Amino acid sequence: EHQDDQETEDERGFRQGDKNRSWSVGSADDADAGVGGCVREGPDHQHGQAVAEQPEQTEGGSFAELVRIMVVRGMHEKAYEWIKLRGGEGVEAKIIVRLCSRLISLEGMTENAVMTALIFMAFKAGKYDENLLLYLCKFFRGTSKEMRDIWKAAESFGVDTYELSERILVQMLYTGAHVGEKIAIFKRYISGGAKLDVELAFLAQNSYDYFVRDKVTDPYILEDMQRAMERQEELPYVCKLAYTKFYAENRKLIDETISRWLLLFLREILDQGSYFPYFKEYAENIAFMRQFADKTMVEYHVKEGSKAQIHYLIEREGQQEGEYEKEEMQDMFHGVCVKQFILFFGERLQYYITEVDGEKEQLTVSGTLSRNETSADQKESKYQLINDIATGRNLHDYDTMEKLLNEYFEQDYLVNEFFRMI
Repeated sequence: EHQDDQETEDERGFRQGDKNRSWSVGSADDADAGVGGCVREGPDHQHGQAVAEQPEQTEGGSFAELVRIMVVRGMHEKAYEWIKLRGGEGVEAKIIVRLCSRLISLEGMTENAVMTALIFMAFKAGKYDENLLLYLCKFFRGTSKEMRDIWKAAESFGVDTYELSERILVQMLYTGAHVGEKIAIFKRYISGGAKLDVELAFLAQNSYDYFVRDKVTDPYILEDMQRAMERQEELPYVCKLAYTKFYAENRKLIDETISRWLLLFLREILDQGSYFPYFKEYAENIAFMRQFADKTMVEYHVKEGSKAQIHYLIEREGQQEGEYEKEEMQDMFHGVCVKQFILFFGERLQYYITEVDGEKEQLTVSGTLSRNETSADQKESKYQLINDIATGRNLHDYDTMEKLLNEYFEQDYLVNEFFRMI
């Protein structure tokens, strides 16, 4: 809201009121003589008496009124000195705007703690102008949400928000605070020429939130990763994890350029000895990812400092109920734990997970996984043949089962004859 600079009739010199009372504000000479900001009242003045008041001696209502008169009459330095001594409580927000905006115009943009506090006080009351917003963008440091509010107002005024955007982003990175407009703020920062360390740190934090904390990410994060890669910047490892997971979940967005980066990142992740359930999404189209086509994976996110143990039982048709086995799940990245299984048609995996923190063990989640159907799109493999054989057995289709067994042994023989381990 832009403050109204129009003076009211009252602001032009108390022209309304008792005709027997005349008010005037002491001059600079009065101040030098020790009567700073004195107020002379008609009856007292007639008797040659002067009522001299210092800011700290003035009552709240009178103080605010005197500051208002000074500002209206152009005594900005005097009003500012009074406020420095007494504080700005009780002074109208529009008077503070008028005072501070004028002082900034006269003295330029210089950071001052009192000025910052006054301007923010007016801002919280919904009063500001372009000068004040520019000052706050350059110098104000507060909570992330306070700075976000200033950022939004400044954007609506067309004020440069680059410095403020950087302070908001850095503060969010250090404190873990969240504001809903963080992507818009990041976009503005990028458009102004972001510092590389801040840009990569923000990309890494958002990738971590998406990959480890399961928070929704904005496609712009992936777009900026792409631009950074095209500039030959080395992305943090967590960004590569987030990149491969995002496009596994959004395969329709993959183009030739993205495919090249996916190949590089997936190989790097595999070299780290890591694998995740979303790898199955790439098994059909990437040769070295086909090893995951026959895998069923359980993923669990453990809290920092704890371990995850999976207790499982694979049930097979016609088999007596067995005992649960227990294994510690492998921590693939910052508490993202994975355990993989191979399930054939008709098999069912019963499991529950306990989280171990020191000597304390707590049941956290349980579930059931099964493979009860075959996929027409599944690439031909030994696993697929075995699965089809199991399907034929369960369906009592023994002719198909025998045909597939012959095909399996023939394929196994050819592989052993023509291929040797290097």
